[in-house]
Amino acid sequence: MLDWICLYITPTLLWLEQHIYAMMFFAAFIEGETFLLLAGIEAAHSYGKYGSFHLPLLIFISVIGSTIHDQLLFALGRFWGGPLLTRWPKIEKKAVYVQNLLEKYDIWLILALRYAYGLRTAIPIVLGTTKMSWRRFFIFDVIGGVLWSSTFILGGYYFGMALKVLLKHLGHYKGVALIVFVILVILVFVIIWRGRRSKRSEV
Repeated sequence: MLDWICLYITPTLLWLEQHIYAMMFFAAFIEGETFLLLAGIEAAHSYGKYGSFHLPLLIFISVIGSTIHDQLLFALGRFWGGPLLTRWPKIEKKAVYVQNLLEKYDIWLILALRYAYGLRTAIPIVLGTTKMSWRRFFIFDVIGGVLWSSTFILGGYYFGMALKVLLKHLGHYKGVALIVFVILVILVFVIIWRGRRSKRSEV
């Protein structure tokens, strides 16, 4: 098992190190929380080494990617809202629900939209069809992007730092710890994926 991890996982981590900033942009653009977690863990792994990753830059790139994603969806709602909702019945069904959420939570809906699995695509589009100003949406969307990116990247980073301390004290049991780490990463991915599916089915 350890040989398999060294054979496949290590080259994967090396590839991620070489392309992490570009991958961070696209991961944030497609709502890839799992990759943000992994990027934070890798930043902890490379801490203090030559070519180590800068957390503020990782967060900044992530904010840009996720904000562009939301702004494009808002633009779709602003310029093609009516025909778009008619063409996409699933989003049209969610429109009334999103509007009710907007009346109830106002800007908090924008700040939390990245955590709203099942509604992440619908919320910016529906908000684009309302009278909300683009400037207002942009400002709070950026703030929400900073919160969302920081949550996952810093969460991964501090988990990675804790793992480094643990491995330092395990000595001969590092191989076992590495296996446990890989299993935990897979579990996190599965939990996030299942959470998205369940939220989509509920809405």
